[in-house]
Amino acid sequence: MMNHIDSMSRDIALLERLGPNPNSTIRFLKTQLEREARIADKDIKGAKRPNVDGLNADFKKFDDMYGVITGSAFAPVNKTVARAQTGLAEMLSAAQLGAASILAIFGDAGTARVQARLIGMPHVSLIPKMVTSMKMSGAEKMNFVRSGLMAENWSAVAFGQSRYIGEMLGPQLTQRISDFAMKLSLLSPATQAHRWTFGGELMGFVADNLNNSFDDIPAGLRRAFDKYGFTAEDWDVLKSVGPNTFKGATFMRPDDVLEKNKKVAFKYLDMIQGETDLAVPMATIRGQTTLTGGTRPGTFGGSLLRSVAQYKNFPMTFYLNNLRQTTNLDGGIKEKALYATDLMVTSISMAAIAIQTKEMLKGRDPIPMFDEDGKPNAAFWGSAILSSGGLGILGDFLFANLNRHDRGLAETVAGTQVSFLNDVINLTVGNIVEVATGEETKAAKEGVEFLARYTPGASTWYLRLAMERLILDNMRRLADPKASRRFRRMQRSRMKDYGQEYWWKPGEMAPERPPELGAAIGPVPD
Repeated sequence: MMNHIDSMSRDIALLERLGPNPNSTIRFLKTQLEREARIADKDIKGAKRPNVDGLNADFKKFDDMYGVITGSAFAPVNKTVARAQTGLAEMLSAAQLGAASILAIFGDAGTARVQARLIGMPHVSLIPKMVTSMKMSGAEKMNFVRSGLMAENWSAVAFGQSRYIGEMLGPQLTQRISDFAMKLSLLSPATQAHRWTFGGELMGFVADNLNNSFDDIPAGLRRAFDKYGFTAEDWDVLKSVGPNTFKGATFMRPDDVLEKNKKVAFKYLDMIQGETDLAVPMATIRGQTTLTGGTRPGTFGGSLLRSVAQYKNFPMTFYLNNLRQTTNLDGGIKEKALYATDLMVTSISMAAIAIQTKEMLKGRDPIPMFDEDGKPNAAFWGSAILSSGGLGILGDFLFANLNRHDRGLAETVAGTQVSFLNDVINLTVGNIVEVATGEETKAAKEGVEFLARYTPGASTWYLRLAMERLILDNMRRLADPKASRRFRRMQRSRMKDYGQEYWWKPGEMAPERPPELGAAIGPVPD
């Protein structure tokens, strides 16, 4: 049913924009553009054709994005290979994105605050509302849905992973496993709640300004309206409809405008959804095609690029969104610099909080953010900078040679799917070769680590530490006689590379103490 609604809405949108034969319209437009490009290159001496060559590159980008919109980009060359590769990606996301909700909760609050300030909305109070938004009641959720804000997590399987990966079309079983893991980790509910909260605050802000004329509304809101072609006449339509009240709060709801003026209602809803997409970044068509290069699933190149691109859709979207927004801001260099600085400082601060929260959830004290002399810990803040844009895994290389999944840089760049296949080969073929050559195998030890790394739901942030200490560490002892020595080595390594101690040490059945929050400041200078 949902696939049918998705297909019909897409076809209707194409017909509304491009006429009864969208493909014919596109061919006509391309022909006209090629003609204009040739005319522009006519007077250029030599063999150079800058306009024609540049247009061909734009056509390639358009075709890649149009293929995602129509779904042709998802049509596999080899269906079996494509479903296997996509199913693997979904299983890996179910196993590895269990702590992504921590960064999402704080990161979304930061980007939403910056976007709210740009619009002119009250933005300082928005941060606690975003962080605690998952506590909203069922009545509040239904009010947002009836207001025209989409319930994406109701209409899409594996909604939470879609912001990091994009649309996934694997087997139903892997889709549902991934969907369950995203809900278990609270990534899907948090993402949806954040989008509802920001959209609701924006509708409330519009309602608060209905008594003003279009020329007197805040400059940021006026700029947002102008971006979506909203006119003074459209504003008068909103004023004639008036706000809707829910639990003492007023909202200017697109659905209330629908009966009065359909065109204005959709234009208004487009503004709300567009600004929400900037406040709570989701995977975009532009980001997806930038990473996969228009390749199709079921091919060697397509599978390899999708492995490389996994988990990189969100950072790509983050950078493209904010680069475009910074470029299009009016007010000159000063205004753009202020926006970029505000975004950078807020995002880094929220990423730093998220990093320290995740460290404590892993049984470790916070990472010292300053050294004994009070100077900033460059490695920590470098990791926070990368995490603020969704590339936190690369920040791990600022601390040590291995990332959080015990991977080197080459394997991380190649992608999680390549790493998974490498682990499968080492666990099977590698141990067979060791037996054949008379070498000592470590199959049991490697098997436990394989389960810890790839079991769906094992990385869920509020379950992971108890599972590690009470189940996996005991399994490691059974599989490896040298496990205790390894646990002590882990503690020394964390102190050397990160300056951290464990509040719940590896191999222990219970914690010795609560986390030392003061460790985040760093050693006290003499």
